[in-house]
Amino acid sequence: MAIEFLCSQCKQTLSVADNTAGKKAQCPNCNSIVQVPSAGAANQGSAAGSGGTMGSGAGGVTGGGEDPVMNPYASPVETSNLNQREFAGTLPINPQPFDPGNCVSVAWKLFQANAGLLIGATVVIFAVNFGFAFLQTILNEAVGNQGAAMALFGFGISMIGNALQMWLTIGMFRMCIAIARNQPVEFNMLFSGGSSFWRYLGASIIFGLGVGLGMLLLIVPGIYVAITYWPALLLVIDRESGVFESFEQAGVVSKGNRLNSLVLAIFAMLISLLGVLLCGIGLLVTSPLVNLMGAVAYLTMTGQYQGQQSEPNAF
Repeated sequence: MAIEFLCSQCKQTLSVADNTAGKKAQCPNCNSIVQVPSAGAANQGSAAGSGGTMGSGAGGVTGGGEDPVMNPYASPVETSNLNQREFAGTLPINPQPFDPGNCVSVAWKLFQANAGLLIGATVVIFAVNFGFAFLQTILNEAVGNQGAAMALFGFGISMIGNALQMWLTIGMFRMCIAIARNQPVEFNMLFSGGSSFWRYLGASIIFGLGVGLGMLLLIVPGIYVAITYWPALLLVIDRESGVFESFEQAGVVSKGNRLNSLVLAIFAMLISLLGVLLCGIGLLVTSPLVNLMGAVAYLTMTGQYQGQQSEPNAF
């Protein structure tokens, strides 16, 4: 027997299967994410539930409602957990295919809603990169032929710059994942990469070696490694997975998504190129936008169910 209730935003009557009580559903009319009540509560007219909503379909732009809700990218959860705002990274992985075009659309809406925060974080990252690059140039000119000691010092400065860049990258991805989940985001999240640094470093080295060696083997193997195992870099950040565990999990969620990942990578390259063509200033927009695209794709791959838009999508 189907459960019928009203969307808390547009008041359209929704009908879902009776085994979805206590989960989430997406209204096909306004794309809001609403709580599915029990059959008894629906019959009594209290179908709106206690949760808030999130607009933009699969997005995470905050809508109405007073209470926080579990993000739509998470696996199905019981209503008793809806107000805990726990990260979906603590929930079981439930692999799902993602739509690259939808990732771009959702990421753009998320960027528009958080433009100031994301551009500010990107400015910090670019400033750090420019600062260390400028310092490295000065050191290289100063060292000249002055011996191995100065060359080693310059190399050390370069390594510090790379480590700082990686630390900030982790923080940026945490911000983007949180934004896509409609979770509270503060600017200081950009500086929260310490706990995942070594795992991210290990995963980055293995991923880079795999892609690099694959590219030497007629390019195709390198592309295969890239589109299969890129989620490992986010798994070590979001789920705090071990280095090798993250690659195992990435292989699972990439099944059925390799072509989608390739298309998304092409979109990302074209968008990044557009940012470069706009005198480089466009990178302040395209860089965080590409990061958001990756976050949306990652969250979808690891848990969101996307059903037909003609019916409510229960999560």
